Amino acid sequence: MFKSRTKSVSRNPKQELTRLQAEFDRGRSKEAIEDLRALAASRPKSASLRVKLAEWLAKAGRRDEAISELYKLQEALSLQEDVLAAISAGLRIVQIDPTFDNPLSYVAKLTVERLKEETTTTSASDGSARAESEGAQHKMLPRYRSSRISHRRSSMASRSG
Repeated sequence: MFKSRTKSVSRNPKQELTRLQAEFDRGRSKEAIEDLRALAASRPKSASLRVKLAEWLAKAGRRDEAISELYKLQEALSLQEDVLAAISAGLRIVQIDPTFDNPLSYVAKLTVERLKEETTTTSASDGSARAESEGAQHKMLPRYRSSRISHRRSSMASRSG
Protein backbone atom coordinates (compact mmCIF):
# COMPACT_ATOMS: atom_id res chain seq x y z
CA MET A 1 0.00 0.00 0.00
CA PHE A 2 2.73 2.52 0.93
CA LYS A 3 4.78 1.80 -2.19
CA SER A 4 2.05 3.26 -4.39
CA ARG A 5 1.92 6.32 -2.14
CA THR A 6 5.66 6.87 -2.47
CA LYS A 7 5.27 7.57 -6.17
CA SER A 8 2.58 10.19 -5.52
CA VAL A 9 4.76 11.74 -2.82
CA SER A 10 7.61 12.29 -5.22
CA ARG A 11 5.32 13.76 -7.89
CA ASN A 12 3.14 16.11 -5.84
CA PRO A 13 3.94 16.56 -2.15
CA LYS A 14 1.24 19.24 -1.63
CA GLN A 15 -1.45 16.92 -2.93
CA GLU A 16 -0.08 14.12 -0.74
CA LEU A 17 -0.10 16.38 2.31
CA THR A 18 -3.74 17.30 1.61
CA ARG A 19 -4.61 13.61 1.40
CA LEU A 20 -2.74 12.90 4.64
CA GLN A 21 -4.47 15.81 6.38
CA ALA A 22 -7.84 14.34 5.44
CA GLU A 23 -6.72 10.95 6.74
CA PHE A 24 -5.52 12.54 9.99
CA ASP A 25 -8.79 14.46 10.37
CA ARG A 26 -10.80 11.22 9.89
CA GLY A 27 -9.06 9.78 12.93
CA ARG A 28 -6.45 7.68 11.16
CA SER A 29 -3.66 9.60 12.89
CA LYS A 30 -1.24 6.69 13.24
CA GLU A 31 -1.19 5.95 9.50
CA ALA A 32 -1.18 9.64 8.53
CA ILE A 33 1.73 10.36 10.88
CA GLU A 34 3.79 7.49 9.52
CA ASP A 35 3.11 8.53 5.93
CA LEU A 36 3.93 12.15 6.77
CA ARG A 37 7.15 10.98 8.41
CA ALA A 38 8.04 9.23 5.12
CA LEU A 39 7.11 12.34 3.14
CA ALA A 40 9.29 14.51 5.39
CA ALA A 41 12.16 12.03 5.01
CA SER A 42 11.86 12.29 1.24
CA ARG A 43 12.15 16.07 1.54
CA PRO A 44 14.73 16.59 4.33
CA LYS A 45 15.05 20.35 3.73
CA SER A 46 11.33 21.00 4.16
CA ALA A 47 10.94 22.58 7.57
CA SER A 48 7.18 22.96 7.09
CA LEU A 49 6.70 19.19 6.75
CA ARG A 50 8.71 18.59 9.90
CA VAL A 51 6.71 21.21 11.81
CA LYS A 52 3.46 19.63 10.59
CA LEU A 53 4.74 16.22 11.72
CA ALA A 54 5.49 17.62 15.18
CA GLU A 55 2.02 19.23 15.35
CA TRP A 56 0.32 15.96 14.47
CA LEU A 57 2.45 14.02 16.94
CA ALA A 58 1.51 16.48 19.69
CA LYS A 59 -2.21 16.29 18.80
CA ALA A 60 -1.97 12.50 18.89
CA GLY A 61 -0.58 12.70 22.44
CA ARG A 62 2.97 11.77 21.40
CA ARG A 63 4.55 14.88 22.92
CA ASP A 64 8.04 13.42 23.40
CA GLU A 65 8.24 12.50 19.73
CA ALA A 66 6.93 15.95 18.75
CA ILE A 67 9.57 17.67 20.86
CA SER A 68 12.24 15.39 19.44
CA GLU A 69 11.23 16.32 15.87
CA LEU A 70 11.28 20.03 16.69
CA TYR A 71 14.61 19.74 18.48
CA LYS A 72 16.17 18.04 15.44
CA LEU A 73 14.65 20.72 13.22
CA GLN A 74 16.04 23.41 15.49
CA GLU A 75 19.50 21.90 15.24
CA ALA A 76 19.34 21.68 11.44
CA LEU A 77 18.11 25.27 11.11
CA SER A 78 20.82 26.54 13.47
CA LEU A 79 23.50 24.80 11.45
CA GLN A 80 22.08 26.42 8.30
CA GLU A 81 22.40 29.76 10.14
CA ASP A 82 18.64 30.33 10.01
CA VAL A 83 18.52 31.54 13.59
CA LEU A 84 15.01 33.02 13.46
CA ALA A 85 13.50 29.79 12.17
CA ALA A 86 15.44 27.85 14.81
CA ILE A 87 14.05 30.15 17.50
CA SER A 88 10.56 29.57 16.09
CA ALA A 89 11.07 25.81 16.41
CA GLY A 90 12.19 26.37 20.00
CA LEU A 91 9.07 28.38 20.75
CA ARG A 92 6.94 25.55 19.37
CA ILE A 93 8.68 23.22 21.81
CA VAL A 94 7.68 25.53 24.66
CA GLN A 95 4.09 25.55 23.36
CA ILE A 96 4.01 21.76 23.55
CA ASP A 97 5.74 21.60 26.93
CA PRO A 98 6.16 24.86 28.86
CA THR A 99 8.43 23.08 31.35
CA PHE A 100 10.92 22.05 28.68
CA ASP A 101 14.45 23.11 29.65
CA ASN A 102 15.02 26.30 27.62
CA PRO A 103 15.16 25.15 24.00
CA LEU A 104 16.32 28.60 22.90
CA SER A 105 19.58 28.21 24.80
CA TYR A 106 20.51 25.50 22.30
CA VAL A 107 20.26 27.99 19.44
CA ALA A 108 22.35 30.48 21.39
CA LYS A 109 24.98 27.84 22.11
CA LEU A 110 25.26 26.83 18.44
CA THR A 111 25.37 30.46 17.32
CA VAL A 112 28.10 31.34 19.82
CA GLU A 113 30.15 28.31 18.76
CA ARG A 114 29.82 29.31 15.11
CA LEU A 115 30.76 32.92 15.84
CA LYS A 116 33.80 31.85 17.86
CA GLU A 117 34.88 29.64 14.98
CA GLU A 118 34.43 32.49 12.49
CA THR A 119 36.28 34.93 14.76
CA THR A 120 39.21 32.55 15.14
CA THR A 121 39.41 32.02 11.40
CA THR A 122 39.00 35.72 10.63
CA SER A 123 41.49 36.90 13.24
CA ALA A 124 44.13 34.46 12.02
CA SER A 125 43.78 35.63 8.42
CA ASP A 126 43.25 39.31 9.27
CA GLY A 127 45.93 39.56 11.95
CA SER A 128 48.57 41.15 9.73
CA ALA A 129 46.06 43.35 7.89
CA ARG A 130 44.59 44.58 11.17
CA ALA A 131 48.03 45.43 12.55
CA GLU A 132 48.84 47.45 9.42
CA SER A 133 45.47 49.21 9.60
CA GLU A 134 45.91 50.08 13.28
CA GLY A 135 49.39 51.41 12.57
CA ALA A 136 48.06 53.63 9.79
CA GLN A 137 45.27 54.92 12.02
CA HIS A 138 47.74 55.64 14.79
CA LYS A 139 49.95 57.64 12.42
CA MET A 140 46.95 59.65 11.20
CA LEU A 141 45.69 60.47 14.67
CA PRO A 142 48.53 62.83 15.75
CA ARG A 143 48.15 64.83 12.51
CA TYR A 144 44.45 65.27 13.16
CA ARG A 145 45.10 66.40 16.72
CA SER A 146 47.88 68.79 15.79
CA SER A 147 45.85 70.40 12.98
CA ARG A 148 42.86 70.71 15.32
CA ILE A 149 45.01 72.31 18.03
CA SER A 150 46.64 74.77 15.63
CA HIS A 151 43.17 75.68 14.30
CA ARG A 152 41.98 76.42 17.85
CA ARG A 153 45.05 78.55 18.59
CA SER A 154 44.56 80.63 15.44
CA SER A 155 40.83 81.19 16.14
CA MET A 156 41.59 82.17 19.76
CA ALA A 157 44.28 84.60 18.60
CA SER A 158 41.88 86.24 16.14
CA ARG A 159 39.28 86.70 18.93
CA SER A 160 41.70 88.29 21.37
CA GLY A 161 43.22 90.62 18.77
